Amino acid sequence: MLSGRNKIMQLELKNVSYIELIRFDVNYMRSINDSAKVRDILVALNSLKGEPAQFDSDESTGPDFINVYDKNFNKLEIAKFESFLKYDNKWYKLDSGSIDKFNKIFESNK
Repeated sequence: MLSGRNKIMQLELKNVSYIELIRFDVNYMRSINDSAKVRDILVALNSLKGEPAQFDSDESTGPDFINVYDKNFNKLEIAKFESFLKYDNKWYKLDSGSIDKFNKIFESNK
């Protein structure tokens, strides 16, 4: 199955309560609980692709965070530093299309 190759995550709408978008460099935080917007964000996150990688966060610019909260309000943190993504305590090097998709999540939810 080629479509799942290098896929990083699989999040399901039925398990998600709401999403927070956070950018510290511009003092931006937004909570999203509209189910249509949450679905769109999850589709974008589920389409991200990358390769497992090593990363030293001391050498990067400030991260962007997407916090996904489940129905019990447990937080799943997704952090992007430049072209690297941290998910489930693992680092991934994103491809250029995935970087654009991640950034568009913030642009479309201002």
